[in-house]
Amino acid sequence: MRRILILLLAIFSAAPAGAQSSEVLPDPTRPPESLIAATASGGEGVVASGPVLQSVVLRRGASVAVISGQTVPLGGKVGESVLVKIAENEVVLRGSLGTEVLRMTPEVDKTVVAERPRSGGRRK
Repeated sequence: MRRILILLLAIFSAAPAGAQSSEVLPDPTRPPESLIAATASGGEGVVASGPVLQSVVLRRGASVAVISGQTVPLGGKVGESVLVKIAENEVVLRGSLGTEVLRMTPEVDKTVVAERPRSGGRRK
């Protein structure tokens, strides 16, 4: 009985493994820094002037996008525009004023890095 009590005491008095780590992980639900800075300075924050792409679900024949809180299938309407393309990180809306591309992360600019050509011949 005494061994069981000692074992239970050792288990419950040990700190959780995650509490000992000194690495701080960023909060994935934290708003963008631009919104935090604008709100902290007394401003209203960044306010979207049009539709905002929030999520994309890609499925064969049934892809949808969540735009400004509304689930829109390919060919569906967002205001006066029609959703004409759904990609992994962007969608394309076409309306009477032209074409509009909505990106999942508009503030991130991605650059394509050219792959180095491989030397001739395959390794065996």
